[in-house]
Amino acid sequence: MLSKEKWNEIKHFKKYDFSQREVARKMEISRNTIRKYWDSKNTPQFKKRKKYKHKMDSFKKRIKQLLDKGFIGTVIYKKLKTEGFKGSLSSIYREIRRLEKRKKQGETRFETPPGKQAQYDWKEFVVKLKNGRMMKIYYHCLILACSRLKFYCFSTRIDQKTILRAIKQGYEYFGGVTEELLLDNAKAMVTKPREKGKPAKFNQQFLLFCNMLGVTPRACNPYRPKTKGKVERPFYYLQEHFLRDFASDEKIVESFQQHQKDLEQFTEEYNNRSHSDLGLIPKEAGELERKHLRPLNKKIDLNHLFALPMRKVSRDGYVRYGKRMYPVSLSLVSETVTVDDISGVKLEIRDEKGKCSATYFQDELKQRPEHPTHIIINAKSSEKRKKLTSGKLKKFVELFGDAGEFYFNNAFKHQNINAYHNISVVMEYLEIQSKKSVLEAIIKCNQGGYYKSKDVKDKMQLQFKDFNKAKIISSGFYGDKGKSQANFSQYRRSHV
Repeated sequence: MLSKEKWNEIKHFKKYDFSQREVARKMEISRNTIRKYWDSKNTPQFKKRKKYKHKMDSFKKRIKQLLDKGFIGTVIYKKLKTEGFKGSLSSIYREIRRLEKRKKQGETRFETPPGKQAQYDWKEFVVKLKNGRMMKIYYHCLILACSRLKFYCFSTRIDQKTILRAIKQGYEYFGGVTEELLLDNAKAMVTKPREKGKPAKFNQQFLLFCNMLGVTPRACNPYRPKTKGKVERPFYYLQEHFLRDFASDEKIVESFQQHQKDLEQFTEEYNNRSHSDLGLIPKEAGELERKHLRPLNKKIDLNHLFALPMRKVSRDGYVRYGKRMYPVSLSLVSETVTVDDISGVKLEIRDEKGKCSATYFQDELKQRPEHPTHIIINAKSSEKRKKLTSGKLKKFVELFGDAGEFYFNNAFKHQNINAYHNISVVMEYLEIQSKKSVLEAIIKCNQGGYYKSKDVKDKMQLQFKDFNKAKIISSGFYGDKGKSQANFSQYRRSHV
């Protein structure tokens, strides 16, 4: 239909003697439309549409009755077909959606008294590590429903022991236990979700853990996260104000230990921020709610519920767990120890008495790190070796002067020559040769570029056949010195 403005414009052109063809060209409207309104005296008006009778009209009340009784769309469709309905199933569903839309009402917020309820949940996020790899990390949250005091921790895996440890750490942070714990329907805690008129069935180990804590577990309605909305919302704040930088290139997780400190700092800042709905600071409200909490059993040990893996300490003081080797005290060599893997983040190694002998963050170590005790022992041995070798070198230079120092320095440069062993052997030649002849042999070796003790022996041109049989070198360097001196003395009496 033509608008009133267009109709007035046509009348304006007609007044100034424009032809219908010119008006149609200027207004870019069909000539038939111009002809229709050219002589009309009344402005265009919308005509009311006729009311059409739908197939659904006579069945709407019946659909509402069946829907109120709890029947689903397909059953309603079958019943109406027997009553003469000729429409489609999709039309039934359109009417159901229209009726359900009318049913929607505002939701009521429920609040619990102090010490009554805590809510637990976890979410997974992907963060960037120091080596550039993206890793999936699970963040756990336990919140007091009344004061909104929150506790956060993280893990690299999600299993029953990790979940129970997170709940235990949360109650330790609060300083007490609530009457009930509201949680999701995860298989680690709930074996069968709650149904209409039937309560949820919980895992036996989880029930035993709750009994040890003194808390009553409650599972929320399936597919309805609003049931535990108090713990759902803090994850959005965690994602936007803490994890967003780690998921992008702004920040990286330097180490698990540092990330744990950052998360603890974020938790403190979040708990000291005023809550928008309550108008209270959760930290201060939590202090008041702590008076209403039940006392926490500090003797709870999760290792009573879960057996720890056992490992035998190797002879060099290492414990193998997974793909890595973890150093422990050498006093535990060949003993059996237990390994407590804490949430895939930290590792504690305990001796047979249960005492923790070593603790490691699992992202900081190489596949086989150097043993700290080995470093100390090797450093002492190296220092002792330096003292011995420096004494030998000093004596060698005193005996043979600059020629001896030149000989040692060049022997030391060669990778295939043990310089300290060579000068020890050369000094033993003094037992069977004069200092002058040994010095002349060293000078000849320096001139020819020969720096092995065997070369010095060849230059001395010793005139005996059984030089090797005398065991001068081997017995003097590796064996008993007294025996060596006796061999030298015997050689002098018979050959020199």
